[in-house]
Amino acid sequence: MTDCAAPKEAINIFSLVRDPSQDPLDEFHSNPPISDFTTGFEGAPDAELRHFATECVTDLAHTRGTSLTISWIAVLDERSLSEITVVMHHYRSKSVWEQTMRESDVDEAEDSIWWKWRVPFSSSFNLWNNIMSLGKDALELYSREEYLGEDGIVDGEVEDPKGVFT
Repeated sequence: MTDCAAPKEAINIFSLVRDPSQDPLDEFHSNPPISDFTTGFEGAPDAELRHFATECVTDLAHTRGTSLTISWIAVLDERSLSEITVVMHHYRSKSVWEQTMRESDVDEAEDSIWWKWRVPFSSSFNLWNNIMSLGKDALELYSREEYLGEDGIVDGEVEDPKGVFT
C-alpha cells in the first residue's frame, strides 16, 4: 500500500494506539508494517477519542515522560482503508485562538478548539508540518471550504493564494 507512505523527506509522526487498554503505548514513530489488529475504538465519537488521548498522554507525561503530544490525533476509521485517508485532529487552547473559533469545533467548558480534516494519508505529514511550522495562517488555509472535496476529503495539494507555504 504505497499510497500510505509519507513523503521521502518526511519523518514518521504516528504512534498507533490499537486499543484503550494497550500497554505500553508505542512512542513516536510506530514502525510499519503493522500487523492486522482489532481496534478498541470502533465507532467512538470524536469527543471520546480526544478525551482518551488527552488523559493518556497527560498520564504518560507525569509517570515516565513521553514524546507523544495531545495537540494532534490521527484516526483511522471505517473510510480510511477504502479511501486511503486519515482523519487528523488538531488541538489549541481556545484562549489563544479566539480569533479563529468560528472555523472550528469549540468545547467552551474545556477551553479547547479542535480542527478536524480528512486527508489522503500521503498528505498527512504535509498537513502536520505546515500547521506546526506556519501556525494560524496554515490553519486558516486548510480550513477553507474550497479545499474540501465533495467526498469530504481535503485536497492534498492545497493551492496557496496567500503565499503561506513559500
